[in-house]
Parts: sequence; C-alpha cells; structure tokens
Amino acid sequence: MTIDPSTELGAGHRPSTIEGDGEPILLAESVCVAYRRGEPERLSDFSARLMPGEVLCVVGESGAGKSTLLSALSGFVRPTAGKLVVAGVDLCESKARSGALSRLRRNLGIVLQSPTESLDPTQRVLDAVAEPLIHLRGVPVGESRAKAATLLDSLGLDRGKQQRKPFGLSGGECQRVAVARAIIHGPALLLADEPTANLDPPVARALLSELVRLSKEHRFAMVYVTHRLDEPEILGGRLIVLKQGKVVE
Repeated sequence: MTIDPSTELGAGHRPSTIEGDGEPILLAESVCVAYRRGEPERLSDFSARLMPGEVLCVVGESGAGKSTLLSALSGFVRPTAGKLVVAGVDLCESKARSGALSRLRRNLGIVLQSPTESLDPTQRVLDAVAEPLIHLRGVPVGESRAKAATLLDSLGLDRGKQQRKPFGLSGGECQRVAVARAIIHGPALLLADEPTANLDPPVARALLSELVRLSKEHRFAMVYVTHRLDEPEILGGRLIVLKQGKVVE
C-alpha cells in the first residue's frame, strides 16, 4: 500500500489516502498496550476498522484508555500485542520504524483539547495553518498561505482575524484554527482528543458540525475521543465505549 502525498486539502482536493477506497485507513485487531513491561495493560483487545470518510467515536471516563488509544494510533507507543495498521503503516513492525513513523505522521492530523497546546502564541494564525503544508508537503509559502486562507474562510474565520495571533481570538475561533491546521495537509486520518472540552455547549456543537462537514467533504477518517455522551449523536458514525482499557459496548 502506498500514500499519495501530492494532494492538498486546502485547495479543495481529496486528502492523501491509501490508494483505493477498499483499503481501510485504520485496521486494529485485538490491540493491547502497556507502557512498561510487567505493568497492567492500559488498553486490552481493542479492534476497529475505519474507511475513508468514516467516523469512530470513542467514549469513556478519565482513565478509560482513550489517551492510550490515541498514543498508539499516532505511533507514540507500540502495541504489545495484536495488529495495528494506520494509513498503510504497520505500527507493530519494528523494522524501519523511524521512516515509517515519519510517513505516518505526514498522513495524520491531531486536534487537542486546548489550542494553546498546538498554536504558537507569537505566530499569526494564517501562518500557523499554512505551516504544515510548507513543512510536510513542500508547498511554497505563498501558495500555502492562500490555501490556508481559503480553508479558514470555509470555517468562518474572516481575513482580518486570520492576521491575528491566537490571543486575539475567542476559544472557539482558536479551536477552528487548530482544526484547519490539522487538516490543511490532507491527512488520511484525523485524531480528535476531546476538542470541545473547554468550549461552551453552543460553540462545541458548531465545531462538531464543522468536523462532520469537513470529514464528508474531504473524506478523511476520524477517531473522535470524548467523555461526553451527547457528542457521538451529533457526529454520527460508529461508537465504542471504553472502561478501564476494555471495550464494554
């Protein structure tokens, strides 16, 4: 399986995904994760299959294993058992790991709870969104900024606000910037780690609606982690409930 790195989501094209829509973006079979040898597993017997454009919601309370799952999907921890393939990269394979992880991360987008963790407070938000295109795809600076502006337009951030730094925007606006930054380079998979946790309910619902629209429009798969039971209903897709590292529903 190969990844096509040539398409750019900011230009309105499809994201770079595995060739052929018959291939899953995420394939997990009986995945187990423990951070250290001899410690209890933080994630046990997790299985899922996700195709381009599909959404998987993972719900669980604190300590349920949600963060461990995202760490495994992004290649930061290696499964201790099972099979895990993300965007064509076998994350259980030890050979050529450095190059494989670089290839994986060019095809991932990540949105965190707080945009302050992902946005440089000294950088204009337009430049922050353009940056992944420049560094991950090699797109020229001017073209990257133009694509970033178009994507931010579609998320309702006007051109004046695009020239501001994060402290000049509301929390909801900053999170929209973080979403744009996560998807501008055309990822195959978006990992969303409770991105509405610090937002008021109306702002949170608006952001969820935008994520659904973007996922359908650009056909990236999404794993959305939350502790809120109402959010999966808005997002649609499939639902997995985790408790103490195990799938209970």
